[in-house]
Amino acid sequence: MNHPSQRRTAVSALLAAARRVAVPVFSLGLALVSVLAVPGAPARATTLSASTPTAADAVFVPVAPHRVMSATSFGAGTSRTLVIPGLPSGATAVQLTVTASRASTNTFISACAAGTPVLTCRQTSALNPTPRVDTATAALVALGGSAKNSVMLYNNVGTVQLVADISGYYVPAGTTGGSDFIPTTPYRAMQPRTFGARSNYTLSFPGAPAGAVAVALNLTGSHASALSFVSACPASQALSSCTSTSSLNVHPGIDVANLAIVKLSGSGNQVRLYNNSGTALLMADVEGFFVDSSKAPAGSANLAKVQPQRVLAGAAMGSGATTTVTLPNVPSGATAAVVNVTATAAAGASYVSACPTGTSLADCRESSTLNPRPLADTANNAVLKLGGPRGNQVTLYNNAGATRLFVDLQGYYVGDGSPLPEIAPAQPAPVTPGPSTTGVPTGTSLTRHDGDIVVTRDGTVLDGLDVHGYVVVKARNVVIRNSIVRGGTPTTYSRGLITVPSSAYSATVQDTEIVPEISSPYQDGLRGMNITATRLNIHGVVDQVHIYGDNVTITDSWLHDNAHFLNDPNHGGTPSHDDGVQIQVGRNITLRNNVITGSHNAAIMVTEDQGLVADLDIQNNLLDYGACVVNIKNQPTAPQNVRLADNTFGRHAIYPSCGIKMPNTSYRLALTGNYFTDGAPVTITR
Repeated sequence: MNHPSQRRTAVSALLAAARRVAVPVFSLGLALVSVLAVPGAPARATTLSASTPTAADAVFVPVAPHRVMSATSFGAGTSRTLVIPGLPSGATAVQLTVTASRASTNTFISACAAGTPVLTCRQTSALNPTPRVDTATAALVALGGSAKNSVMLYNNVGTVQLVADISGYYVPAGTTGGSDFIPTTPYRAMQPRTFGARSNYTLSFPGAPAGAVAVALNLTGSHASALSFVSACPASQALSSCTSTSSLNVHPGIDVANLAIVKLSGSGNQVRLYNNSGTALLMADVEGFFVDSSKAPAGSANLAKVQPQRVLAGAAMGSGATTTVTLPNVPSGATAAVVNVTATAAAGASYVSACPTGTSLADCRESSTLNPRPLADTANNAVLKLGGPRGNQVTLYNNAGATRLFVDLQGYYVGDGSPLPEIAPAQPAPVTPGPSTTGVPTGTSLTRHDGDIVVTRDGTVLDGLDVHGYVVVKARNVVIRNSIVRGGTPTTYSRGLITVPSSAYSATVQDTEIVPEISSPYQDGLRGMNITATRLNIHGVVDQVHIYGDNVTITDSWLHDNAHFLNDPNHGGTPSHDDGVQIQVGRNITLRNNVITGSHNAAIMVTEDQGLVADLDIQNNLLDYGACVVNIKNQPTAPQNVRLADNTFGRHAIYPSCGIKMPNTSYRLALTGNYFTDGAPVTITR
């Protein structure tokens, strides 16, 4: 889709744009509508009359995801028929993830039943690729062709590469092995979690209903340090098979989301998430579960198709705004709607939540559906539980900035009208980082290493070491885990016990203790850039973490008991300015779920002494001590996109009421949910 800055007034330009852009839909292979696209906004269907759903007639059969089309080049105006192998007779539609890459220009991809005339198929789109951004989308596509086992993919302009993965298919209701859908008010099943390169995590759903076979999951990726893809598979699927598919593509500087329908496995109803390259924060929100039809409770639903239609057209949404969408001709017994949500003209980065009307705003905004951003139109599919007095409404919330929202209705899930079973999400007990949850796991056998370690080979893993020396990383994708790093003979210049000194290098540090065997004013704990660290125990150093570059994530760690010198040569013989985390320059920095205490200057100190600090996210930490707990130094350039959310501040600072010191009145911070331990809200001290 075209950004508003590209608008032209000439009729010929409008018509040319209309040929390039089609309305994004969750393609169900229905009677398709003709489209006239206006640059700067999602296309509007010319036929907008509500259509009555057909009888609920489709149940879902999940499969372990696998690739059904490897990377295939599509030229301008090219369509290809894709035969889906392994489908049973009678299958009516397939659930695909279609990923586009290497687009030479802005274009759109259509997905339709094989045999659909191209002129009809191209009136809708499954995704809208742009150059230099890999784009993935969920696509529910009807089957066609003589054997009713094929779909057609079409590219409008330029060249692009497409891949397609299948995660399930639909069959007529009553077919053995099918599953019904039970929607839920969206809830966050996985809080932001750091994934390193080639790392995976098993996510359980203990609150899933009995007989659950698949989950509708909205995946969001942010703070990526590199281009990467994320796979989502049943936990029992071999990792080598899982990683041959993808559900999401993450990018530095961009938050992205995509719907994934994932088969469950294991006694705990589990899926496995995998990140291929770099580091990224991933989140997962549940929209509902598919339950074995033979075990499904009353109220569970089957898919009923409608003609795609626009039900919200460019609603202007300010920061913190909500809007309620009333859906047309909702059939009796409908429990959920299948929709596409699109955001345009975003003034800044934001997230959009979608919930059944009647959900409290506090609960609704705990999950997200879409991530608008400037200079781009963003879209995602969602399966939304219906709410409101008549069971025909959903509510949208925009978190920040201004944007315009569009909603296209694609179908309903319809049950027998019985009350829906309650799905109570299990909330994991919060873990406070401390001596039992950080550092080397109990029982780990360590091998002593005397002397410094300079790592120069990419992919090196240091595991189970007791290092009596310094570690310097001069390679990419280095892993340090289950170790103690003690430093060596102190130098007369500042250095970290572990250092990543250049943007050309990167490291992941896990379950490691960083503590000097010889105390010195020249020793910090972790220094540098391109670092992902989790479950660290850092103490006895001046700065626990000293950041002077991009892409640093510290999570679930215990930073405590700084070294403090009354006569510190680094400060002209005056006392040390020791910090829990000191940030001199850098973008894409995340501090989440840490305990940071014991410093004399600040728990978090933003100096900008070496340059701009931007995209700093400080969330869900326990912060205490220092003169003021958080200190943002006055500099000519304001830090950009700094967020403090849901942090707890102690009262042990020299100035107990000084939670955040920020002298410059022109600086702007995003502050939400920050409180002192006595319940008082944290405010800014000038």
